[in-house]
Amino acid sequence: MLSYMMRCAHTGTPYYIYGHEGRQVRDQIHATDLAAAIETVVEQLKGNVVYNIGGGRANACSMLEAIEACEQLTGKKMNVAHRPERKGDHRWWITDNTRLLTDYPSWRVTMPLTGIYEDIYRGMVARCW
Repeated sequence: MLSYMMRCAHTGTPYYIYGHEGRQVRDQIHATDLAAAIETVVEQLKGNVVYNIGGGRANACSMLEAIEACEQLTGKKMNVAHRPERKGDHRWWITDNTRLLTDYPSWRVTMPLTGIYEDIYRGMVARCW
């Protein structure tokens, strides 16, 4: 969600919000933190277990908050349009990492939400513009 949103912010491409007036919440995790979690599990395998891995409560934001962050970084007002709610869309999702953290207490999310936004924007500008 964030990479596409940042691209829309930078290019002026319309960004569509489906339902809930942009108040739906999602947690975000940086790819390096996800890779570190996978590496930790592979290196210290504790059996056949499925884990939820996400940014957790500290890295959660609404779409409106994410839009505001993208606008601040790019210095551009986003072209946002609202669409009707889609069947099956979640209003709120924050990943519970408790099971993973119980088995692998050394792993933690290290990249804060602001760092994720900044990294996406820096990488996008370096690669594309």
